[in-house]
Amino acid sequence: NAGAYYLDMDRNKEKALELFEQEFTINPEQKQYYYQSYFEVVSAVKTEDGDEILNDELASIEKKDDITEDDYVILAKWYAQIGNENKAKEYEKFIKENYPKSEYIQQEKYKEFRDLSNVNDKINYLKNFELDYPGSEYIVSMYDLIANAYRDQKDYKKVLEFLTVNQNKVSTFR
Repeated sequence: NAGAYYLDMDRNKEKALELFEQEFTINPEQKQYYYQSYFEVVSAVKTEDGDEILNDELASIEKKDDITEDDYVILAKWYAQIGNENKAKEYEKFIKENYPKSEYIQQEKYKEFRDLSNVNDKINYLKNFELDYPGSEYIVSMYDLIANAYRDQKDYKKVLEFLTVNQNKVSTFR
């Protein structure tokens, strides 16, 4: 991903899949650290049977004795990706109940925030988010997006007022 993004390199997903499979054959314990990247490649390359492969992989994660928070996130995300909404919702519910402050939950809340169109709704949402997730990496972005919303509405007075009041809460590059 970094090479493609920063250096405009072409991605060779087939080669990536081949290398993943070689690595996991030699070092099967390494797979747990690369589920997300591996699943993305499988999904992109194995267009005919990718969902079946992913379903089998997810089932093997479910059978682990020591399922981690990261595993639950992979289960929720990828069951949703392959269209098994029941299992996706089951794992999302589990994460909400057992890891309510997790990165996954914060990310979902951030998506909800981004979907809000009214600036006042965004501000109220942010206030509650800050109380629930103090120190979250998403807070600065939320402040930035509120300033951008005012800018997009061409309400420059509100932008200036908002940035002045929250000058230590917004990023320096927006």
